[in-house]
Amino acid sequence: MSVSDDELKGYKGLARSKLIEWGVKVWSDVRVVNDAGSEFEGVILPRSETFDDLHLVIKMKNGYNIGVHVERVTKIDEIGFKDCPQATQITPDGAFNTGFGELRLALGAPPEPVDVRVRTLHQGYLPIVEYTLERDGADFEVQAFATPPGLDPRANLLNAVRVRLGHAVNGHQIVSVGLGETHFGSIRIWLANEERGYLTMFRQILAGLEASDADVVFFCEHDVLYPEEHFEFVPPKKDVIYYNENVWKVDAETGRALHYWARQTSGLCAYRETLLEHYRKRVALVREKGYSTKMGFEPGTHGRPGRVDDLTSEGWMSKRPLVDIRHGQNLTPSRWKKEEFRNQKYTEGWTEADEVPGWGRTKGRFQEFLREVL
Repeated sequence: MSVSDDELKGYKGLARSKLIEWGVKVWSDVRVVNDAGSEFEGVILPRSETFDDLHLVIKMKNGYNIGVHVERVTKIDEIGFKDCPQATQITPDGAFNTGFGELRLALGAPPEPVDVRVRTLHQGYLPIVEYTLERDGADFEVQAFATPPGLDPRANLLNAVRVRLGHAVNGHQIVSVGLGETHFGSIRIWLANEERGYLTMFRQILAGLEASDADVVFFCEHDVLYPEEHFEFVPPKKDVIYYNENVWKVDAETGRALHYWARQTSGLCAYRETLLEHYRKRVALVREKGYSTKMGFEPGTHGRPGRVDDLTSEGWMSKRPLVDIRHGQNLTPSRWKKEEFRNQKYTEGWTEADEVPGWGRTKGRFQEFLREVL
């Protein structure tokens, strides 16, 4: 990396070589950690050339200047820099103006432009703009920042905006459980270093149930679209598992839509205590003996000898259906022909269509469909 004299003004010898090695310069906003674990944040100041070549001078956020010995620095991160000639402006009505165009967020159902007048900086000073808002019973957290590639102040800016959903419709608590870090939901859990599979899936469900404090729980999956009215259902009995049977499967490649009567985990609703007892037994059983189809996948849907417990299930129908997106990487297989079912009773209600009732046409235009409904 080559730098001009102005970018390293006053630094020489070891201090200068270290600044070049770290890729930072005078007026960089940095976070520095030394060999004692102490952390300092502030702006690198220029130095007089008559001073030694062993210290880095930083103006702290509290206004004081400190000297940090360069040989004691174990980590340094550049988190901003002074006098970048370009900037992204957040207009009073909430748009992001880059000079090349404007980005305006629209949230809610139907989407309406976001206009939040009160905004803050991350941790009070970092150049990441944050604000929250409530819209149609859902809480949203918005973060935005701009940076040039490689932190080169002469390059065009890249703008990043992240919108995080905190609560679902009607104020429902969202517990999100994944196999990697997730930023979705009000309670976020990830199971690190786990391989996809039945036991892992059951453990994910159990972890979410144990983290929640809700009386009634709806199971949701990331590749299923849920209408608002799905979450208005209230289970009549505490010891019964309920399934929304109004489900249409859609092929993500062709947009083909298919319905048949089925009770599947993605449409499950029940009381949390009932589910906790079931999934604790299920996880223990699969750990001991492995997963078997005799055990069944959906709680309460069969009476075979190998079942987990004696729970029963009932169905209900929301006004609009769930849309189960089949994309080739679903944990459960997709079946598009009746002949693929060994027992034909599971094909009852078989209906093929070019559209999903209450949602719109999907065949031949699935990506456009998603843009319309999301």
